[in-house]
Amino acid sequence: MAAWFRKLLPQLWGVIAGFLNSPVTFPAWVVVLTGLVFLLMAVLLALAALGYVNRATTFVTPAWTSYTHDMFNGLVWRWTYTGNDIQRLSVFCPMCYYQLVGVDQVSYRSHGSVLFKCESCGYTHHATEHSLGELESIVLRKIQQKIRSREWLQAINTLDERTADVRRRVGAV
Repeated sequence: MAAWFRKLLPQLWGVIAGFLNSPVTFPAWVVVLTGLVFLLMAVLLALAALGYVNRATTFVTPAWTSYTHDMFNGLVWRWTYTGNDIQRLSVFCPMCYYQLVGVDQVSYRSHGSVLFKCESCGYTHHATEHSLGELESIVLRKIQQKIRSREWLQAINTLDERTADVRRRVGAV
């Protein structure tokens, strides 16, 4: 340290100590208000440090694009998204989750129907009154409706539980 600073330091300390020891008059409300502000700041800082502020307000809603499967007309349907568009709509067996292929059944007595037969477990499903193209169109509109109405949030949990049950039954897990 420089010699001049060592000589100045006791004088500087004397000025600061004299200022801090001098009597000052404040209105009582200033003292109380200042104390309350500091107390509030200390409490908020302690809560933030303990994580209570963030933990209580943090709830993450999954994105609607995580809704990629559901059950319609007794069959499990799965799809992907490209941007906001639903792509690669596929149908699966509700018993073993094997991918199904629908075959249009045309009859002179009906408007048409689709037969789904599982090659893995033998499950069959007969969707009446619609062709395969009409059925896929209906399922697309039902998916879009669930997204708009936010019903997809419940559908995710319900079908995930069913999927886990089927996988345990067929030994996939």
